[in-house]
Amino acid sequence: MRADRSAARSRREPALGWAGLAALVVYAFLIHRGVGASPEGAPPHWWQPTGFLLDALQAGALYFLIDPPPRGIVAGLLPALGLLAWIGLWTRSAVARTLGLAALLSCLLFLVYGLLPPLPEIWRFFGWRGSLAMCGLAAVGAAALASPLLAASWLRQPAASRIAIYAPILVGVVVLVREVTGTDPSLPFAISPWPVVTFFGLEHGVPLVAVLLGCAALGLAVGGRYAWGSGLAVPGVALALSWSTGWTGRLAMKAPALLAAAVALAGAATLVAWATRRRGATRGAGPALRVALGVLLLALPVAAGEALAARDWTVTRQGRAQRVIDALARYYAREQVYPDSLEDLVRSKDLPAVPKPQIGSGLLGGAGFTYQNFGTSYLLEFSAPDWVQCAYSPPYTDEGDTTSSGDDGRADDPSGPADAAADDDRQPGAWSCPSKPPELW
Repeated sequence: MRADRSAARSRREPALGWAGLAALVVYAFLIHRGVGASPEGAPPHWWQPTGFLLDALQAGALYFLIDPPPRGIVAGLLPALGLLAWIGLWTRSAVARTLGLAALLSCLLFLVYGLLPPLPEIWRFFGWRGSLAMCGLAAVGAAALASPLLAASWLRQPAASRIAIYAPILVGVVVLVREVTGTDPSLPFAISPWPVVTFFGLEHGVPLVAVLLGCAALGLAVGGRYAWGSGLAVPGVALALSWSTGWTGRLAMKAPALLAAAVALAGAATLVAWATRRRGATRGAGPALRVALGVLLLALPVAAGEALAARDWTVTRQGRAQRVIDALARYYAREQVYPDSLEDLVRSKDLPAVPKPQIGSGLLGGAGFTYQNFGTSYLLEFSAPDWVQCAYSPPYTDEGDTTSSGDDGRADDPSGPADAAADDDRQPGAWSCPSKPPELW
């Protein structure tokens, strides 16, 4: 009888956890619809924000809950936190807990962008794109923070299932980091002209979380080896938080450096944990290995995407763009005017074919070089990942001024076409972007 009750309870507990997740998702949807600013123009669809909750609170006795706005953010988050705790209490499913955390973070973003001025107007301007960007950021943040739980669950799967689960994630993240640009007019796979999820979530949020988890893993491993207790993870994370707070302004745009630090911390934690297990001590070793694995699974796709994007940048700027620039210089040296289009370079046999910028694998299409002819000058541009638009202006003749065309703030590029260097009156060409992928901030 007792065994039957225990079995019935074990079946009931996950159901209660998933029911809590459903309630949290519904609550997040209500916050989205009730706090977000309604779109301008036509009446909103059922899934769009209407601001009904704010309207009700502002007209009633509970207005104090949202004034000042930080109080409204805390008040709106409390039910979500309670539901997330319910999920963690009744189910051990890593997926359910991760989805619950994503719903909580979505609530946070909805409340911030719905209550703190001037953010509601930004949300109204982007409309459904803003909502989708916030949900995407929440999903990335939740997956990063819950990566140790997901890694432990992943390890319990058969080898074939592990590959089937992780391969799409790896490919998807690499595609987003490598191929999404906000400067291509067609915006393939970009939610908005600002690729918020890719830039702030994958390229900078994930590396920072990976560093924090790496500190936690090392703290757990060292604590287990020396029997000091796994509590070392707490000061480790605190140290990482203080470090990141002080250095975010300098390193927030250096995702490769953060990823390298995170992988180094995870590797050190793994070595210490293995050494601890060989000595027969297991305290902290298992949790340290799970956290370290989460860091590695988190860092691998982002690092791969960053490396491939940097390679694409070099191939385009130093290779394909330079071939076009050299062909244009040859054409000008012969005709004393630049062609009307890049296709004229093919007809004049200065180029065998007009190359295309390499942004990712090319599976998403993407625009070619943008060329504008100004007679004795031109502008050559190409799109790059994030929202970089790289432009090149050629050498030009200015009889009254010997300075180069840098009045728009672009730096001179001494590696201009060799043909142009033969003309003493012509100045070096100028790139609007450096030879390596630029730091945007």
